[in-house]
Amino acid sequence: MNRRNAKELFAGVNSFMIINSIEITGFKNISTVKINFDSLMSLVAPNGYGKSNVLNAIEFGIDFINQSAKTRDNMMRFKPCIPINKNMNNCKCNFVFNMQDTSDASSNMVEYAFSFAWQNDQETAGNIVSETLKIKSLKNKEVKFTNYIIRNEKVALYKTSKTGRCTKKINIKPNELVLTKLNILGDLYYSEIINKIADLTFYVEDRMDVGDCFDVPPFRNQDYVKGSLKIEDMDDIPRYIFYLKENYSEKYYRLESAFKMLFPSILNVEIRQYDVSFSSVEPIPANVPFKIDENAYKLLMVDDNMNQPIPFEYLSAGTKKVFVFLAAILAADINKISLIAIEEIENSIHPILMKDLINIIEQFAGNTKIIITSHSPYIIDCLQPSELYLPIPNDEGLAKFGNINKPRQAAKLIKDAKSNDNTIGEYIFSLLSGDKDDFEIMKSYLSVQS
Repeated sequence: MNRRNAKELFAGVNSFMIINSIEITGFKNISTVKINFDSLMSLVAPNGYGKSNVLNAIEFGIDFINQSAKTRDNMMRFKPCIPINKNMNNCKCNFVFNMQDTSDASSNMVEYAFSFAWQNDQETAGNIVSETLKIKSLKNKEVKFTNYIIRNEKVALYKTSKTGRCTKKINIKPNELVLTKLNILGDLYYSEIINKIADLTFYVEDRMDVGDCFDVPPFRNQDYVKGSLKIEDMDDIPRYIFYLKENYSEKYYRLESAFKMLFPSILNVEIRQYDVSFSSVEPIPANVPFKIDENAYKLLMVDDNMNQPIPFEYLSAGTKKVFVFLAAILAADINKISLIAIEEIENSIHPILMKDLINIIEQFAGNTKIIITSHSPYIIDCLQPSELYLPIPNDEGLAKFGNINKPRQAAKLIKDAKSNDNTIGEYIFSLLSGDKDDFEIMKSYLSVQS
């Protein structure tokens, strides 16, 4: 595959939906949580406050859009996700995605929402009870949203023309989405927007140990496409970096420069390709599950303190993890991933690197939105107050989060932390481990999103 074709194949579509916010209701112990996204935001809390539940909910909601009707049936009866908190009895599951279309031809604000009833017993099947699609043109300076899909338990309607209203009926089953059905039709003037919503993607980088990604035998499944830069191919980092350098040299050199900035003793990063083909071997049958590739790859680091290049697999866990995080953000941008989460970013990484690492990640993001989760107070001191979503303590056992999005809240928090001889992170975590009076103080800093 030549370089031009590789770029066309792996660069993804020209535009995609930028996620501005997601609102979640009725999932696990989430009564209502709304997350507004800048380029980067962080869920920071001690264990047990519901960070993982929020990520699980986002993944569930995006998957729900993309799955078949049969799979949705299974999702609506999936017991680990059904709320069992007594304050959420018979609570419906609801998702609201607020997005912006990044197309050059037009700019639209898009709101897509759906709601379904969980299957709570053997007789009651889960079913979708509402669905809406609203679009507002920024190019035409429209003030109000226009309805394109309106669906309730009795009827489903959609819009067929630019001048008409949302009045066309469509037959829909309880486990079907109108969006999916219209996407199959594909002949509406807003089909491109529907297709982009159906292409929403969420990737979670949560590997505790990335060591196995750097020393990988050259075995390939038969369906592997040579030169692939799909984010799931990052299980083989050296191969991925080779093709990144070959097809996206500017991004590769940004990665290398950032890595060297974080670790000043590193002089160079080298990626080498080795021929491991065997000319004497008989042709490999087409029906084998995998084959040995003709090439193997090795990623090496030249360090000022070493007398020879060092393979990456010999580096510390934290150093390798930093490299994977940066590569993952670039991979998300290349593949037009809507949202990427990095879980527990502080693990194996020295606090002194954290602020610079987060700044670089934010610069690498492009249009991809990034969620960082952490249970470390130190992360709080590396971020802007507006980038933080912090837990709201409560006696109901619910996952609630709010953020510090007002200057007066941030100023008060900084002042109070200083008066207690604490960093902001230390002060917040002391409140979260305190009593009811401390919880009330904590709430005073937050604009409640739940």
